[in-house]
Amino acid sequence: MRNMNGYLKCLLIAVMVGASVALAACSSDDEGTGSLEVRLSDMSTVAPGLSALAAASELHVTGVEAITVTFSRVEVHSSANAGDNDAGWLEVLDSSISVAERTFDLLLVASGNFEVLGLTTLAAGRYQQVRIVIEDATITINGETSPLSISSGAQTGLKLNHNFTIVDGQETNLTLDFDAEQSVKEQPAGSGNFSMKPVIGVVQS
Repeated sequence: MRNMNGYLKCLLIAVMVGASVALAACSSDDEGTGSLEVRLSDMSTVAPGLSALAAASELHVTGVEAITVTFSRVEVHSSANAGDNDAGWLEVLDSSISVAERTFDLLLVASGNFEVLGLTTLAAGRYQQVRIVIEDATITINGETSPLSISSGAQTGLKLNHNFTIVDGQETNLTLDFDAEQSVKEQPAGSGNFSMKPVIGVVQS
């Protein structure tokens, strides 16, 4: 019986030590700060030019020289269910910078190229949502620039569910894969009336 009591005592101590180590590991993940860099790229479109886009069934047009997008906000949230007006949205893109600094040409971020949308410091922990607000977009064809009508969802905020973890002292990179081919439409074909309904994925590297 004495040996059994000793065994149970040792087992209890081992369990308590293991639990303490696990708790310490969990708590350390949620302490301190790390950095988040968000990039913009179009991983599906071929550069230079827009041959893939011009050949797509959605957009029968040649001479596309630029497709620019102006972002007003890029934010992240720890909750996957956070709404537009909920507290807790954290800014990644600095909204105080000039419009020119918030405007990007999708043709220049094709074929693995990218631009940095924002770099910020966040509390360590888990985040589950990225929110993107687009305020303006244009298309340039044969030297003539025209506005792109933007879907209402993009103007009020596209919410993308993507889980990622900020670790103390480390940098996390997220890439917004903005698919120009799927996002830009000419309706009806040949009309010269273009619109944008952004198709964006999130890739972590």
